[in-house]
Amino acid sequence: MKKIDITQDGMTAKKVEYNLYSKISGNNLEKLNLTICEGTKISINIPIDINGNIDKLNISSGYFNDICYAATSDDGTDISLQDRKNEYIDGDNIICQDGCDFSSYNS
Repeated sequence: MKKIDITQDGMTAKKVEYNLYSKISGNNLEKLNLTICEGTKISINIPIDINGNIDKLNISSGYFNDICYAATSDDGTDISLQDRKNEYIDGDNIICQDGCDFSSYNS
């Protein structure tokens, strides 16, 4: 397995890319065709320290999707769902790369 961690602007966590290889003929490694695995979810654990409200880092959480989730701005007013999503996109709080589903955090 070849795994590459890529640091991206605006993301707290690193983007993970990987390729798998096998000795198919002789001692030479050949890159495996992973198209048969398309649509299959895999788990990737990324070490990261999170401080504050973890829901603000998970675009699938109630913070971004539940109108009843209480959120207050620095001015003491409620923050609309759209403003919360804009804050997520425009901020540096993105820890999950494209195609990723944030599933859990082990503190």
